[in-house]
Amino acid sequence: MKNAPSSTFSKAYGSTILTLVVAIVVVAGIGGLGQLWLQQQRGEMIRRTEEAQQQITQVERKLRYLDSEIARVHRPDNLQNRAVELGLNLRPPTSGQIVYLSREPLPDEVDNDVPNLFAQLPDAPAAWGATGVASR
Repeated sequence: MKNAPSSTFSKAYGSTILTLVVAIVVVAGIGGLGQLWLQQQRGEMIRRTEEAQQQITQVERKLRYLDSEIARVHRPDNLQNRAVELGLNLRPPTSGQIVYLSREPLPDEVDNDVPNLFAQLPDAPAAWGATGVASR
């Protein structure tokens, strides 16, 4: 009779060990699959990041090109040539067409340690010629 409880105990102990081994294998398998999924996601994210970086580089290149084109189109000689091409008959403004604006600095723009630069400017109509360009 002594063999019977020992045999029952070893069967219970064996089934517990088998259950633990199966649980460890299942957890390890799930963990391994999780690692594979994370690596796949990481690779996908790297690929998307590289694509986005290439698009940013391409857009920056286009932006630099457009900036240079805008600068070229706005050059005075190009504007003058375009006005002639379009027959706009533009001429320099007369003194009556020039409006001088002055603005006192706002209270938050005033720095008491810096001298007032507006006070140092000459009167606009007297110092400027009819062409609207300051004479030196």
